[in-house]
Amino acid sequence: MNKYREKYLELRVNILENKMSLPFIISFKSIVFGIYLLFHPKYLETKGAYVYVVSYFDDTAISICFIIFSLTYAMSTLFGKKKVKRASGIAIQTMWAFFFFSFFVREFSGYPNAGWVLILGTLMLIQFELRTGDYT
Repeated sequence: MNKYREKYLELRVNILENKMSLPFIISFKSIVFGIYLLFHPKYLETKGAYVYVVSYFDDTAISICFIIFSLTYAMSTLFGKKKVKRASGIAIQTMWAFFFFSFFVREFSGYPNAGWVLILGTLMLIQFELRTGDYT
């Protein structure tokens, strides 16, 4: 039992020492997705991959939102602005949740797509960061 406890405490210390790594991973992934949407016009109009609600979003507006919220999250992490970091983290999580819902629903309506699994991992990572990150 002590072996597992020691490993858990070691992992916890490692996570606490690297408080900035998860926010930067989340920001990087969101910025890259925003840039992808920016350089692939009409991507959100792909009817085979998304629920119709998401397919009506404007590609440019969504990509700019992803990029701005992600840069805000990264900069607030870097400069210690905890309230801004919390707000931008929630905004990023909400945007990813829309995409998760879109992929997940289309999975059961005849258009199999494994994108929802990857987005679920991103949402779980964001949720973990929002619950355990430095926001106080």
